[in-house]
Amino acid sequence: MADAHLRAGHDVIVPQYLGRTELIDALAHLAQRRHVGFVEILVMDSGSAVTERFRERRVQLSTSGRPHPQADVGERGLPAAITEAFDRLRSVETARARTHVITVTDGIDSADRALREVVSLDEGGE
Repeated sequence: MADAHLRAGHDVIVPQYLGRTELIDALAHLAQRRHVGFVEILVMDSGSAVTERFRERRVQLSTSGRPHPQADVGERGLPAAITEAFDRLRSVETARARTHVITVTDGIDSADRALREVVSLDEGGE
């Protein structure tokens, strides 16, 4: 699908938790094949904020009757699961020198400005 969008002259954004690099590598390769820029951005928040959003999403999905994708993670196991997810993201960040890290701990407006700056830098040929 990303290839079709690129061939049609559109940008592609993949908003996804990527704790492993296989998909990132495939997307980077696709961008190279299509001769388009590729910007790799890791958006981070505090563990407590992520935990709270996880809990809120679980309640919202439960209320609507839809299963939570991580329904197997119980409340007692939640801190360890989030720590593990953060560790995987940090290992990806460490392994990939071109990854831009944006934090949302200072608010969404600050993160939005940082995101726009990273994307404009890349368009300028960073």
